[in-house]
Amino acid sequence: MHRALLCAVFSALVPASLSGQPPDRQPPTFHADTHLVQVSVVVTDSRQSSVKDLKAGDFRVFEDGKEQTISLFSADARSSSSTALDVTRDGAARVSNQVPVSGGVTVILFDRLNTAWGDQAQARRNIIKFLSQVPPAERIGFYVLESSHVSIVHDFTTDAGSLLRALSRVQARESREVNITEEKAPTIASGGTAMEAQLDVALDRMSTMIKADALKARADSTISALEAIARHLAGIPGRKNLIWVSAAFPLSFDDGFGKTSTYREVSIATRAIADANLAIYPVDARGLVSTTAVVARKPAYGTLSNNMPALDSMEMLAERTGGMVYTNTNDLGRAIGRAIDDARFTYTLGYYPANVKWDGHFRKISVKVQRPGVEVRHRSGYLALPDPLQTLESRQNALVRALASPLNAMALPLSVSLEPAPNGELTATLRLNPGSIRLNQTMPDIWEGSVDVAIAQALPDGALAKALDVTVPLRLTTAMRDQALREGLNLNRRIRPSPDAHALRIAVRDPATGAVGSVAFSSDVIRSVMGK
Repeated sequence: MHRALLCAVFSALVPASLSGQPPDRQPPTFHADTHLVQVSVVVTDSRQSSVKDLKAGDFRVFEDGKEQTISLFSADARSSSSTALDVTRDGAARVSNQVPVSGGVTVILFDRLNTAWGDQAQARRNIIKFLSQVPPAERIGFYVLESSHVSIVHDFTTDAGSLLRALSRVQARESREVNITEEKAPTIASGGTAMEAQLDVALDRMSTMIKADALKARADSTISALEAIARHLAGIPGRKNLIWVSAAFPLSFDDGFGKTSTYREVSIATRAIADANLAIYPVDARGLVSTTAVVARKPAYGTLSNNMPALDSMEMLAERTGGMVYTNTNDLGRAIGRAIDDARFTYTLGYYPANVKWDGHFRKISVKVQRPGVEVRHRSGYLALPDPLQTLESRQNALVRALASPLNAMALPLSVSLEPAPNGELTATLRLNPGSIRLNQTMPDIWEGSVDVAIAQALPDGALAKALDVTVPLRLTTAMRDQALREGLNLNRRIRPSPDAHALRIAVRDPATGAVGSVAFSSDVIRSVMGK
């Protein structure tokens, strides 16, 4: 990028106003080498009811078998709140990636990718039945997983009627991928000759390979969607529950040459999902197998083969993120209700690991409660990553993933306004909260950090046309920093919309923490702003 443009960008990123008064006292210095590990814990009794009277002294936390000192403790009861991503139009358009909620929230993910049409129809009826009876204080969102993307049908709301109206627009749909994997292998009338037998074997292997490709595509799309949802929800405080209504996908399958596995991909994904404090509750959409009772399965994926192999992936995702699997029931609504109960009351434990070597290895977490007869659920561990690598490749990969994702990333708060500008251009004003960006005190009155900014237009062929890609350094006095904390940091950028673009996407990232925020404007919004 040209030096003149860099200078213009740097000068644009300043506090919205510098008229504020100096602070009465200086906040503590941020330390980049301090890692607080937080664990969301659900404790239930034998009746699956939340245990709400535990104190910090009732808990013990272990990392890789070694007890840790609990430095943070809170007991969080969920309270009601308003919802919705804010998009307004008054000559300009403004959007924020922050959903105004606190405490636990629940997303129901209706999986039309991995589930056969008949099972989808039954699951949909159960979801409608459940939502018709849900208490008004529950904050629930409804998302749909398709062949190539995940979409938000309705984000968090306490208005069950609004959810039902949105759900009425979502019908069961044939899954091409499921149809391929369940299709019978072609056969030919055999006359018993050796050549015909060889042809049967070849056709059978070809069918197996085609099915394996479809299974791999289903697994990859599902994993990407779950990670996108985790990034979308990462900025919401408290425990988040994802109720995944699905027939899922197997961890292993025959690709025509032997067994192949998606274990590694699922394992990597669950670590990212758990770090966003998102617990996955798979609910088997295939319904009743042998009994009418709801079966809450504890994870038991010891092997890569199973009578119902898709349960392997369900159990692994639940165990690694602190959720639970519900199978073998036609009362999916009851299973969904049980999963939602877990978001009503959670404990949050925090500790500074005694092992300060951040070597990228996975560290197992176990939590014990000094009370008999209770069940404890939490994520199984975390990846001990150092501060994100400051390489161009890692930076660009993070930004591209955020720009390409169908859901807004919410870990870094971001709001953007669009206004018409001369010569057919738009002015995009990005507003950042420096309180979410790691600022290090390098001198008695100087605070420094940086933020990555990327703007791109999404083209019909799936490409992202870059409009801006820059790392903006921050160097603020204490007075400037405190003013920015009150009023935000603004970055202005002129953009010439492409007539072929179907969306304008904007992403920001804190290089010190790896936290990402993103928003998107549709082509309809852009045309409205430009008066077309």
